[in-house]
Amino acid sequence: MHRTWPTRVASGVLAMAAGLVLAAPAFGLILFPTDVSPPPVRPNDDVMGRWNEPSGNFKASCVAIAPSYVVTTRHQGGGVGYSVTIGGNTYPVLEVFEDSGVDIRIARIGANLTYYIAPFAAATVDAEKGKSVVLGGYGRPRGAALMNGALTYGYEWAAADQVLRWGTNTIDSLSTGTYGGLTSDVVVAHFNYSIQPNHEAAIAEFDSGGGWFIDVSADQTGDWRLAGLSRFAEHGGQTWYRSPTGLSDPDFFDAVRVGSYAGWLKGVINPSTWVGGSGAWSADAQWSPAGRPDAADAWAVFGDRGPGALAVTLDQAVTVGTLRFDGATDYTLGGPRALTFRVTSGAAGIEVNRLLDPSGTGAPTIAAALALDANLTVNHSSAGLLTLSGVVSGNGSLTKDKSGTLVLANTNTYCGGTVLKAGTLRATAPGAFGAGQIALAGGVLEVRQDASVSFPNSVLMSGDTTLYVDRSASGAGRTVTFGPLTVGGDWKLTAKGASGYGLAFSGATSFMGTIGATIETATADVALSGGVSVLRGTLTKTGPKALTIAGPQVWGAGTVFDVRGGTVRLNADTGASALFNVTLGATGADARVEFGSTQHLAALNLNGGARASLAAGGGKTLVTSKIAIDEAGSALDIADNNLILVYCGASPLDQVKGLIRTGFNAAKWTGNGITSSEAKANPAVFGIGYAQNDQLFAPFKCFGGEPVGKDTILARLTYAGDVNLDGAVDDIDVAILGMFYDGGAKGGHYWSEGDIWGYDGLVDDGDVSLLGLNYGSGIGQPLGGSGGAYLWGTSDSWTLPEAAPAPSGGSAVPEPATLLLLALGGVGLMSRRARRRA
Repeated sequence: MHRTWPTRVASGVLAMAAGLVLAAPAFGLILFPTDVSPPPVRPNDDVMGRWNEPSGNFKASCVAIAPSYVVTTRHQGGGVGYSVTIGGNTYPVLEVFEDSGVDIRIARIGANLTYYIAPFAAATVDAEKGKSVVLGGYGRPRGAALMNGALTYGYEWAAADQVLRWGTNTIDSLSTGTYGGLTSDVVVAHFNYSIQPNHEAAIAEFDSGGGWFIDVSADQTGDWRLAGLSRFAEHGGQTWYRSPTGLSDPDFFDAVRVGSYAGWLKGVINPSTWVGGSGAWSADAQWSPAGRPDAADAWAVFGDRGPGALAVTLDQAVTVGTLRFDGATDYTLGGPRALTFRVTSGAAGIEVNRLLDPSGTGAPTIAAALALDANLTVNHSSAGLLTLSGVVSGNGSLTKDKSGTLVLANTNTYCGGTVLKAGTLRATAPGAFGAGQIALAGGVLEVRQDASVSFPNSVLMSGDTTLYVDRSASGAGRTVTFGPLTVGGDWKLTAKGASGYGLAFSGATSFMGTIGATIETATADVALSGGVSVLRGTLTKTGPKALTIAGPQVWGAGTVFDVRGGTVRLNADTGASALFNVTLGATGADARVEFGSTQHLAALNLNGGARASLAAGGGKTLVTSKIAIDEAGSALDIADNNLILVYCGASPLDQVKGLIRTGFNAAKWTGNGITSSEAKANPAVFGIGYAQNDQLFAPFKCFGGEPVGKDTILARLTYAGDVNLDGAVDDIDVAILGMFYDGGAKGGHYWSEGDIWGYDGLVDDGDVSLLGLNYGSGIGQPLGGSGGAYLWGTSDSWTLPEAAPAPSGGSAVPEPATLLLLALGGVGLMSRRARRRA
């Protein structure tokens, strides 16, 4: 059960080797094998502090790095409104800074501290490896020994007591670690016990953010630098230095590597602040401390100068790590030169109103060209807009976070992709998102255009997101199109728009790893024109507007498409022939499903007034294994198309008959159940014919372009009188009706037996009259035959039976000649012979 530390962790929760036990982060215990005095050479106690909730409850540890700044980790939560206890005093947290995507946080506190420690300067990529460190923290102390018989293999964690403890260890390796979406460079140590038996320490709960310190003095007398912030321990509730069987098995634990983020830390606590009026960036006197910022990792701060506008001209090329705008001043950074974002590690940044001042309504504009030599994170929480009107270029990505609105007002060329985490990201120019993927983890992605526009970017959803499409000034009825859409989890995409604007995805849409994703067409239609792949779970459609799906579709076995509002248009088949995977359900009086092509469904369920329809024009077949339509106004309109119900077990013929009868609604064809808008237009000519395939005199092998077998119920729009569903009313239908004619004495009949009027189970004079009315329809040109839109197959033979038995228990069936006389008033068609059809 030997454990090894991975050399690289790409993403997600730490990827461990076999046998590792994952403990939740925020563990920061200091364990002493002898639990005696702390190491004699260590930092001053007052550099270590406690990170407290607003209630005062102790949450984690922290380290002072400047007179008014402490640093800690992010995963334990917190921000403005928290407090820090350090040097025996408690101070409010006034401001918080976070390096994008990294488990590190700086807090500005209301203090002027005497003791603080600078970050370790990592001269090489593994400068910390092999170095001794002193660990400090307020976490849980050592508890009872872990015993296996007489063998001690580690220690439990005792109750937290908020006592500062110090210990030592050695950095064994460098790696990366991920938790809660925060991926950080880390330094790694192990609890070996035997190497430093007097002061060796490990970390555990409540010491997240505690310091790992390196002595850089030549004589080891204590010139300290901060190398790490405690982050993670292998086990939860206990720490091992061997396995329970006695094998060497020291626990690992790690800390966020401060050296990777030293440039960012220094920029936060030592910024250059603009103190002049409008003027040139190069004017050193305009900055405090004097001297313009122009270097990787540099912070340039534009503070609150009150309402009004100030212009800063980039008269030379400038490099910074972070720009920060505070308060109500409308700054414009413009000019002929470019502003380059560059950092030594982590991400560059634009910070707007980081003080969270409620009166902060400044609307800064960067009109100069921007070059991204690093990934750029925009943390914008002001009520005013931040506008980037210059071209944004470079290899970096652009991430939008916090509650404010960022406007991309030019055609950009940056190629690292775009990430939206929170707030609004607004595009007012074609090509605004540059190249690369658009990753949506939250917030609102807004596109304002006066003409239809296409963005080639693929879109990845990893959080609930709203896509808003709107006019820029006067547009109406436009479509905004993106590339392929991938939904990476159980997220909700909400589509909104104005003036008939719609949203489309031209590439394939994939729902990856979802069990409950949602598309809400709130105020804008959505078109998935490149096809859809849903491998498992449920895709839910809500909202009053339409969702149109075209292109190839792949639905995994047992998947569900749940329509809860608005219209869904399926313009492509949900499955190949005989592939029944997806159940389509529609619920609610405003839920509509429109089939624009042949469809294969595992089941069709219509409830609460929901309605489904096959588009008129013929040539479409709905194939399903189950159908359920409630009596609350729900209906399926097959128009002039076909329905195939493939069943297993007992025949659902009576169910289908009942659904058609309620849809018939006294020849109005307006009832719930199965209806036809084409029959409604001419109920004396058309009806919905239905039959159980193996009960036909000549069963179909192919129906509506679909292969069919024995256990199928077939239905189609056809002429009233087309008893055998071949698209024509002729002698064969007359003969079949004649065999079952009983004048209405028995009932219980089906369309395929001559019950073509009223679906009342009777074969009587009313059915004879209707057949007579339509006799000859389709002869030579059957409805849906070679001259129509249907693709009909044939059985081996269509032979009129020479004799047919009378219904048992009833009177003899009239001869066909007699029936014809009754139906047609003696028209001279008695000489027609039964025809054989190949």
